[in-house]
Amino acid sequence: DVFMVAMLPPGSANIASASSYDVEIGDGSIFAVTAQRGSSITLASASGGATNKVDLTAGLYQITFNGWVQLNAAISGSLDYQLKISEDPAFTASNISFDRNIQFFGTSATVTPIIDPSHSVMFNTQNPTSIYIRIHCASGNAQTWFLRGDAASQLTNISILRVSDPV
Repeated sequence: DVFMVAMLPPGSANIASASSYDVEIGDGSIFAVTAQRGSSITLASASGGATNKVDLTAGLYQITFNGWVQLNAAISGSLDYQLKISEDPAFTASNISFDRNIQFFGTSATVTPIIDPSHSVMFNTQNPTSIYIRIHCASGNAQTWFLRGDAASQLTNISILRVSDPV
């Protein structure tokens, strides 16, 4: 089974301006499901659940996340980006994936950084479970940030592939 979501055009991209953000994979106005088949992977939001939640049957999964974060202005100081994927909706533990990217800029920096911590993780579960996806981002001069995507390049995307039965 394959489940994929991709960012919609830039008009829908200004969606994360706080220090933490639950990726709204069930919100059709922000992410679009581009491929889905089978019954092993389902969106919890389809039945009124959390927008950052995906329900999985038992199995071995490959989870790939490309999260492009861009600031809306130049930055000085630091940019701290964290991606968390967990079975815990409170994210007290990020037991599936935790990716952190910290960048530092001088006081006269005029760049607008775009971060792509592109990676894949393997996740094996012997029992049906739910996973949650969250982004935390903080900048040294408190710039508003947003996930970036467009219809052509789909810069921010999530792909969940059920590889096999549990191992």
